Amino acid sequence: LMMDEVKGKENKENLEMIISESERLSGLVYEFLELSKLESGNVKLNNTRVDINELIKKELKKLSVRIQDKNISVKESYAKDAIITIDEKQVTRVIENILTNAIKFCKNEMEIKVRTYVKEDYLVYEVYNSGSNIAEKEIENIFNSYYKDKSGRNKDGTGLGLTIVRAIVDLYNGK
Repeated sequence: LMMDEVKGKENKENLEMIISESERLSGLVYEFLELSKLESGNVKLNNTRVDINELIKKELKKLSVRIQDKNISVKESYAKDAIITIDEKQVTRVIENILTNAIKFCKNEMEIKVRTYVKEDYLVYEVYNSGSNIAEKEIENIFNSYYKDKSGRNKDGTGLGLTIVRAIVDLYNGK
């Protein structure tokens, strides 16, 4: 059925709503399946040597329209020699999710700071935004499945993004 074949404004609006909800539910099912695979350990990591800084820069470039739309300034600071052995696809999901959340919760004309540095045996990826922050008592819950903080900050999303981030980080014994 093509949209052009649908007669009547109300019918077109209803069909658009059905399509939109179908896409949303499809995304939710995909995220749930991905999380199930990650948590079950049935993920085959395709580890290669990757410059994590370049991966972050690439994701920032992909998100540049959103950043520019909100007139957000981005300050970057990167560790030297940040080449690590990772599954690029999985770690890109971590980077993208954290950056997307930082942009989503950063008010117009504010700032995001992105940095990598080495601490002990870990390469740390850190993102800060000057937008609305998570209440201290909520921080321990943000990585739980379907969790959305009580402040009403996050009306969009599935509630699985940071849970997936945690599952990927756990695959690498990260923190």
